[in-house]
Amino acid sequence: MRRMMQVLTKTGEQVSPEFLDLLRWRFEALVMGEYPSTDSTSCLSIPYDFYMQMTAQATMGGYYDDRYISLQRDITVLLARNHSSFSGHKLTQRLKEMIIMLWMWGVVPGVPKRQQGMEEFFEANRDLLNLWIICHFESPYTYEIFHCLARAQAEAPNFISFWRTRSGGDVNPLFLEVLLRMNRLVKSDMDPSEHFTLINLLCQDIELGPSEDFIGYFTKSRLEYLHFIQDPCLQLLAKAVGGSAVESLHLPFIDVSSPWKESYTRIATCVFKLQENVDASYILPLCASLWNFAHEETEHLSIRAINEMNVLTRLENIFQCDMLCPSHLNGDGHLLLHVFNKFRDCKPLENMEVFTSVSKDDMVLDALLMILLLPEEYDDVSPEALGQDYGPIDPRCLSRLVNICKTVKRNQFTLLTLLADFIPKLAGHHALAAEDVEGISFCINKALYLPRDQRSVTIIPIVTTRLLECNDRMMDRNVRTMEENLVASNKAKATAYALKTLLASNLIFGGQNRKLLSCAHTHTEGNPASGWLSMNKD
Repeated sequence: MRRMMQVLTKTGEQVSPEFLDLLRWRFEALVMGEYPSTDSTSCLSIPYDFYMQMTAQATMGGYYDDRYISLQRDITVLLARNHSSFSGHKLTQRLKEMIIMLWMWGVVPGVPKRQQGMEEFFEANRDLLNLWIICHFESPYTYEIFHCLARAQAEAPNFISFWRTRSGGDVNPLFLEVLLRMNRLVKSDMDPSEHFTLINLLCQDIELGPSEDFIGYFTKSRLEYLHFIQDPCLQLLAKAVGGSAVESLHLPFIDVSSPWKESYTRIATCVFKLQENVDASYILPLCASLWNFAHEETEHLSIRAINEMNVLTRLENIFQCDMLCPSHLNGDGHLLLHVFNKFRDCKPLENMEVFTSVSKDDMVLDALLMILLLPEEYDDVSPEALGQDYGPIDPRCLSRLVNICKTVKRNQFTLLTLLADFIPKLAGHHALAAEDVEGISFCINKALYLPRDQRSVTIIPIVTTRLLECNDRMMDRNVRTMEENLVASNKAKATAYALKTLLASNLIFGGQNRKLLSCAHTHTEGNPASGWLSMNKD
């Protein structure tokens, strides 16, 4: 039997449920000395007696005999692979069987309660069985087993935790040990799918109950052990669950090009689920640092923000942290880009003759561009102006967003930063038209008349390049008449020239550069450059 089991496990075989039943009954008969006569649908009809007998068999004669342990581990591997053959109650039963078998696999302290029948044994010894996850067993099939467990746990109708406790007191005492166990399993050269398996296994249990269960968990002594955790994903999970107790721990560096992107995405999903039910501020920097990995969750939040004031407030707080959003610059208007991302086909609120000759009746504008074009004193932006295709809109949320936009428009650098990110979005729309380019040019010129901000030096080249690219696309798409397109194009080119002039002016006369100039100065008639002022002359 041992030879057959080795062949089946090494070849990656997934045997039929019927054949697996025969194998496990044969294995139980070898250990117990008889075939099971009760609970024949279970992998273990008498788990307590089976465990005690297998332990005795393994150490018979005063020496350690690993034959039974080897067979038991092979059965566990086949049992894990076989989970996809079941659903509903049967899958839940298989999951319990796998946990019992894994618990027997490792060296676990404690004596189980003597309960016969798999279901009764599992429920009576639940907290003891949870220790399986921190057992120090090594196997070439460890990650495969963990993967099968996570799949079965997610698919089972009755969710079974792997390490969370059900009672009060020292809540979830295994969490730190599980983190340390997973950290030992992480290898620098491990396959990304294996790393994801470990992270997913942790996240599913964390999501099983409220994060408030972990309040007070990280005592001073437990905090010291967190410094032994090197894996950045595990560090993020510790911060997500640990709350204010772990605020002193620095956020790990998150590499957006990491091969473990799927693991970061899984953690991001977990963190954004936690933030829905947590009022504390500690979760906000985590949301900001993982923003780029939670596309579905962040898009959903951005849509809700225009109709739910509490969500909008939460997003404002998140965007005040250091955001990891490679698509955008981290400016004061960053939030507006996400909230208004879906609002494209909006009718102008008033006549737009100030920046375009295109008829108001013919044009549709992006919602953010429309709001940017409004004069400072304009406050009456109604939800109806944004259309009904995007769901309900709370007037209070819209008013708050308009005020954020006004604040951004009062500073040259913040406005140019917002426009630098907004122009590519506008240019990518299939209906890009002359009025869009004219509107952007108008907004940029408004920024040029604001008090100079030396920080603008860093953003002006980006705005200039993107404006000219947007202009080229507008000409290629040719949505309006040739005359209207040329008018818009000339405005864009003039605006680009003005941007370059401002850049040159800032570079030459900026506060940091003025003291480094050596200026031409004439003492006599003739060439002004015949005499020079000394360096660092104001």
